[in-house]
Amino acid sequence: MTIKDIEIVIGNFTWEVNSRQLTLGKNDGSNPESKSTVLTPKQYQLLKCLYDAYPDTVQNDQIIESVWGSKHTSPESLPQLIIRTRQAIGDVDKSILVNEPGVGYSLNFKTLETKEKEESVTLVEDGALSNQRKKNNHTWYFLIVLLTGITLYNLWNAGEALYNRFDFINVHQLEPYPDMEQSENGNVKLKIDNHDCVYSKDKLLLQC
Repeated sequence: MTIKDIEIVIGNFTWEVNSRQLTLGKNDGSNPESKSTVLTPKQYQLLKCLYDAYPDTVQNDQIIESVWGSKHTSPESLPQLIIRTRQAIGDVDKSILVNEPGVGYSLNFKTLETKEKEESVTLVEDGALSNQRKKNNHTWYFLIVLLTGITLYNLWNAGEALYNRFDFINVHQLEPYPDMEQSENGNVKLKIDNHDCVYSKDKLLLQC
């Protein structure tokens, strides 16, 4: 990959390392209204110097040599350039142009590929979480249906037992027919409402 192809992310900006232009957000053409910031030549040289040395800290005199060359500079030139560059890239908390007191500065950035991987991982994690929630919902639905079926089955058995209980009590409390006698052939003779009747056990037949 040539320097022309390299893009990095510094703060909220995307920067093509060969260009002085910073694009707010991802520079992929998906947002035609994205805002841009154009670096001054010295701001660009500062960032390029720190980028080339990454991840090392560049000493102050090396930065001055890279940006101003052999030209005479005042002691305030570098601090003023750092301040203006931080304003341009939105480095409010001084986490992009990182100062090592008494030594120099380093550049904190991410490659665009790394940022895309992080977004991809986030999407995968969100998808996995969504699938897990769906599985949990299906499990709860199955348990609810199962418990509802068991409850209805138990209620049915309880109702049937209650119904049979009344039948059993009614039969148990019935008084036997009077004047019952068993004949030699196994039939039973009895009187029902003043009628002589014969009950045949073999045929399970009652005749009056």
